[in-house]
Amino acid sequence: MKLKDAAQKAKVNWAIEGDENLKFFHGVINKRRSQLAIHGAFVNGDWYTDPSMVKEAFLDHFTARFKQPSCGRLKLNMSFPNRLSSDQVGDLDKDISIDEIRKAVWDCGESKSPGPDDFTFEFFRRYWHFIGPHFCAAVNCFFDKGRFPRGSNSSFIALIPKVMDANGLKQGDPLAPSLFILVTESLHLSVTRAVNDG
Repeated sequence: MKLKDAAQKAKVNWAIEGDENLKFFHGVINKRRSQLAIHGAFVNGDWYTDPSMVKEAFLDHFTARFKQPSCGRLKLNMSFPNRLSSDQVGDLDKDISIDEIRKAVWDCGESKSPGPDDFTFEFFRRYWHFIGPHFCAAVNCFFDKGRFPRGSNSSFIALIPKVMDANGLKQGDPLAPSLFILVTESLHLSVTRAVNDG
């Protein structure tokens, strides 16, 4: 009970005197500084308190930790037996079909929200006959150019202005999570097809 009273009194004291440039404030800061100060270091089992020895011990430790590894990287001197055929490479490079994008949308949970716009995948499913072709064109445009179609970002940036004039996935677009899911699903389907084909 006494500890709770002492803690509460300390909080009241801090609320009254803590933010002012008073002796109490400087006392708290100096106490914290002395608690966080490094007073010594163990070096090979010996305790050193001399500041120059402590600095040297830290320098030696981190120099050894971050030095270049002495041995070179391992090299693989073998050919890889499992290589993709030219047909499989072509399959991975070709445009994603409307059916693949539609399947990716249908494979996502209905109530999952792709971002702060609150459009769930149920919305995309229900109105696919209206927005499906445009959605597929946006996904294919992203794959072709590595960025969203021109004009689509301006409305997203108005909702969440994280980065002005953003034009890529790395710049915080609200549609990025749903496109990431669709891209992942599409790649998964392509790789699965390549694995199944042998």
